[in-house]
Amino acid sequence: MAKLIEVSVISLVLLCVAVAEGVQLGGACTVSTNCTTVATNSECTSKTCRCVAGYVAKSDKAKCLVMFNETCTNTAECLPNATCTSNHCMCNMNFQPSDDGMECNVATALTTSFILLIAAMLVSRFFSALGLENVI
Repeated sequence: MAKLIEVSVISLVLLCVAVAEGVQLGGACTVSTNCTTVATNSECTSKTCRCVAGYVAKSDKAKCLVMFNETCTNTAECLPNATCTSNHCMCNMNFQPSDDGMECNVATALTTSFILLIAAMLVSRFFSALGLENVI
């Protein structure tokens, strides 16, 4: 019986050490608390520390950042080149989200021109619907 208690105490101590030891994103882990001591909004999945759904690892792997159009409370939580607007991370002016929402990249000239063209068409239709076609 004493041997069983000794083994249980040793196992408990080893588990506590493993939980307390922080693991960087992308590193090997055994339990999610290995990850969350280093980066909030992370978990141990398939023995690797990863950000939970809706988050992406910062380039230095020290933090999980909120992805494009996901819920946030302040800009510090968002991707680079994004701002927390109406509780959602949105890309800043002249930036556009990547297809996977994991980055806010500089908008290309073609994209900017396309957006301006669409805006002009919408304004034109708005005035046309009001019977003010000759205003523009």
